[in-house]
Amino acid sequence: MLKLTSTGRVTNLNGTLRGHKDAVSGLQVFYVPSSLAARSGEREIQLMSPTLMSSDESGWIYWWDLTSRRPLGVWKAHDGNVLTIKQLGLSWDQGSPVFDYSWFGKLLSHGKDGELKLWDIFDFSIDAPHIFKPSSVLSRRIYTEGESAAQWPTPPVAFQMPINVMNFSNVDIRNGILLAPGTQDSAKLDIYRIDIESNDLKRLFKAIDPLELAENNLIDLNLHVSPENSSRGLGIVMKLVWLDNEKFAVGFESGHVITFALKDDKVGILDFDSQHYPNPILALYYDHNNHKLISTSSADKIVIHYQDQHKAFKLKHKGVADVKTMGNLVGMVTWDGYSRFYSYDDESVLQFQFKLHKMVPSIAATNSTVDIAENVGDLQQRASVLAFSHSQAFSRSALVHTNGMGKNIVRRRDEMNLVNSYLFIGYKDGRIAIYTVNE
Repeated sequence: MLKLTSTGRVTNLNGTLRGHKDAVSGLQVFYVPSSLAARSGEREIQLMSPTLMSSDESGWIYWWDLTSRRPLGVWKAHDGNVLTIKQLGLSWDQGSPVFDYSWFGKLLSHGKDGELKLWDIFDFSIDAPHIFKPSSVLSRRIYTEGESAAQWPTPPVAFQMPINVMNFSNVDIRNGILLAPGTQDSAKLDIYRIDIESNDLKRLFKAIDPLELAENNLIDLNLHVSPENSSRGLGIVMKLVWLDNEKFAVGFESGHVITFALKDDKVGILDFDSQHYPNPILALYYDHNNHKLISTSSADKIVIHYQDQHKAFKLKHKGVADVKTMGNLVGMVTWDGYSRFYSYDDESVLQFQFKLHKMVPSIAATNSTVDIAENVGDLQQRASVLAFSHSQAFSRSALVHTNGMGKNIVRRRDEMNLVNSYLFIGYKDGRIAIYTVNE
């Protein structure tokens, strides 16, 4: 059962995906070409059908069909927790897809086993963008505990490299430029260029030291550390995110968020914020539509970085483990198991909208064994990650069928996948709830 408390937007539960045996660690709305386009004047905009990629703490990835609510593919990607899962080759500009065809059709995954992999998920034709086919035949069977993972085929691996996993940081990639924690020192950064067409890797920068950069440029990072802890500095890298082609942000164990510039083969510090100090950064997300960087930590605070302003908001709950946005809606997962949603305006002022929680069935018993079991059950019901779909603005009357088929053979449910704004929430028990959000 799911409990909804709402003072604003209406959210409807559409269904639940059941497949993962361990806690869901990552969600990525994974778009594939559809046979529909939207006509705008003389221009036709290719529409993308949303599917969902989900990963878990034991290394499995599930590729879900949102129409049938069944897997399109299931495979063991890593030996351990999957820390990063991301679709490549697709970005969005005002609701319209923008393609990088050398990367489109690929999925990045990065795991606690120390491996980064780029998977070939589907093939497509530039001349016929509505046509695609999976790159390999994948098993659609739900994994059952005790079975051998070797029975499940995997997609082709287009590229693979080792990554430092001495911490739990994600990695991020943009235009083939990869941000990662330093190979030998998790407090530093490495930057690589991956040429997917030639399967070539080049390390552009090795062991970037933010403390050294700050010292060389006379920047006071406002560390406030005692002499006995001065060697600890910023601590390890916790989160990484690209802002645009030349800027990226890094969140550190100290609670600092530093924005860097990458230009003319040099890395420099543009800005920093220390309002989370001394609490480690847990989530770092860039809202490309509103150009706002959102950071959270183990404390009861969220900081919104916009232009030269850094606005901090006190929450009633500690530990925001994940944060995402859709339009002006900000969703976050907190340590108490709730998913909370706020709206923010041009001034970055947060206003509460609604919260979601998965309720645990009550058990009437007095012995301590059942009490312990209930506590374990409560932990499993807690949300771990969330994701929003992208809005593709069009009217149904503007639909064009690029495969030459008539409108009457397109199923209503497939059309609704293009129209709906989806919210996905992954839980510790391995389930994924699908909601539609009325904007």
